[in-house]
Amino acid sequence: MAKTVVLRSYFALLIAALVLVPNIMVVSRRAFAYTPDDPVVRRMVTRGAAFLESHTEKLLGGKAVVALALVKANKPPDHPLILGTAEEIKAKIAAAEGDPSKLVMDKEENDNYSIGTSAIFLLSYDAGTYRAEIQFLLDTLAHRQKEHGGWGYVSKIDGDTSMTQYAVLTMWEAHQEGFSFPPAMLNGVATWLAKTQDPSGAFGYQGQVSPTFEPIKQYETRLSMVVAGLGSTYICTDLMGLGRKPKEKNEEPSALKEVEDTTKKDLPDTQRSRPKKISISLESSILRRVQERGNRYMAKKYEIAPSSVAFKYYYLYALERYCSFRELDEGKGNRKDGPKWYNDGVDYLMVKQTDSGGWDNPVKGEAGPSVSTAFAILFLVRSTQKSIQGDRGYGPGTLVGGRGFPDEGEVVIRNGQVIAKPTTSPFEAMQSAMKNPGEADLAEAIDRMDELGPKQSQILVSKFAEKLRALVSDPSPDNRIAAVKALGRSGNLENAPILILALDDKDSGVVLEARDGLRRMSRKIGGFGLPDKYTPSQHSQAVKKWRAWYKELQPDAEF
Repeated sequence: MAKTVVLRSYFALLIAALVLVPNIMVVSRRAFAYTPDDPVVRRMVTRGAAFLESHTEKLLGGKAVVALALVKANKPPDHPLILGTAEEIKAKIAAAEGDPSKLVMDKEENDNYSIGTSAIFLLSYDAGTYRAEIQFLLDTLAHRQKEHGGWGYVSKIDGDTSMTQYAVLTMWEAHQEGFSFPPAMLNGVATWLAKTQDPSGAFGYQGQVSPTFEPIKQYETRLSMVVAGLGSTYICTDLMGLGRKPKEKNEEPSALKEVEDTTKKDLPDTQRSRPKKISISLESSILRRVQERGNRYMAKKYEIAPSSVAFKYYYLYALERYCSFRELDEGKGNRKDGPKWYNDGVDYLMVKQTDSGGWDNPVKGEAGPSVSTAFAILFLVRSTQKSIQGDRGYGPGTLVGGRGFPDEGEVVIRNGQVIAKPTTSPFEAMQSAMKNPGEADLAEAIDRMDELGPKQSQILVSKFAEKLRALVSDPSPDNRIAAVKALGRSGNLENAPILILALDDKDSGVVLEARDGLRRMSRKIGGFGLPDKYTPSQHSQAVKKWRAWYKELQPDAEF
């Protein structure tokens, strides 16, 4: 009898413990500040990108969202889905023969979505090569702006908050790249946003325009519309050159407050240069009152997966945009990552990611799983924050096919010295070295990469990746060092396995270059403790840890 009582007590305690374990796990997991560079997030993005590569999207606007997600996920610029979408957009624009009224991207009713997403994609991808197309899309948006200042369905008088957010983001992205549009375009949409806010601080789907700037009743005030409208106001105030320092006390909910990420303190702070502000007649104080009302609403109503929002992944992308521009406005945009709303989103997306790697919204009417997956990836990589911090795709003036780069002056800085600028481009130098990789020529071609930005370097390495990987086993240590150095600068995780293999090279110069490349690629500034003068034990431990790190990203990886 005594044994029975003891057993029952044991099982009761066991059941109680099992009930408590999930809650303990949630608390522990939520205390960790996720960032886009964490292995768990990277793996989600990698699986999502693989899903996109194996599925097709019918509408051009949807294809643009997919291509944008692949660009932000650092896929190579000659990726068929990226380059193919850019060329399809170019062909559609060519068919309009220079007349904005003739442009048809998809169905007429949805074209404002497609125009906006296409422009945002091209701006993030290659604003130099597609400059004429981007300007035409901007002109088309100006042509389609309704008299009250918003954008919406052709058959309706009302402006549509959902469509308008993509037009506003297009204006901001274009402004960063030096494109111009009439100030009246910004004044119109800022006024429309200020006049279509609900007294509660929310925004509706089809904006009802107030005769004054006093809020009036709006309809279908879902959280997805709130962040779309509110985020657009922050984009407008940034275009106007406004911004403010962090408040000592703010009214944001705890979910929107920043959570310290102790694993990322060694990352450099990114500074953002501000383009020239746009002057408009609308008083900035009006938009500030709109933002204050909206932020109070978000403080009360914030949810990461609100039941009133049918299209969850579309909402997450809009939430990331609102929070990123609000962070920028309040002086938090260039600080450490890891806000709690991002934590919440990662946890939610982790649960919802399917076995195939994608995300699918079962609600009828939304574009297919490809678009849902693209929105999820844009949230996970913090797409808006990337644009704000200046990570703008493959760079202005870059020729996507790898046909060279523009001249920018008469001198360049190489290895800390100012020297006369060579007559050949870095691309041509690399091309020559690849034909006959003499030690001096290859080393010089790799050093020429210092003349390029990170994305242009990625293009260059992507073009010659196969030959560079082969050179990692070249008999010449200098050639091996040069090849590993180039692959490490690419930032492409596809090159991580060969860099990990290079850690076993007999030449310490190759090993240290591979170490530095992996540190840069992983954003682990300290790496796994392999010093310049390492012992066999330190070397062995570092190799094991780098392999384990990559296995977290790619569990099926083989070295």
